[in-house]
Amino acid sequence: MAEILSDKRVAEAKINARADHHLTPLFLATCRGTSKLIFTLYEKGAKAEVLDSDNKSPLHFAASAGTYIFFPSHMR
Repeated sequence: MAEILSDKRVAEAKINARADHHLTPLFLATCRGTSKLIFTLYEKGAKAEVLDSDNKSPLHFAASAGTYIFFPSHMR
């Protein structure tokens, strides 16, 4: 069981890894408007509440790109 939890933590850490300007894969997906990828990342543990180096969230990026995103509140 500990091995499974450890693997899950590693996967979550990678899904929330930060690149230049503190962007995560979720930020990049919202910029491109790929809703299926956005939902999959979120479902796999991507954090929607993180902020980039300009204090913007992935939702700000989505709005700027004209992408409609629905994050079900019951998922977390």
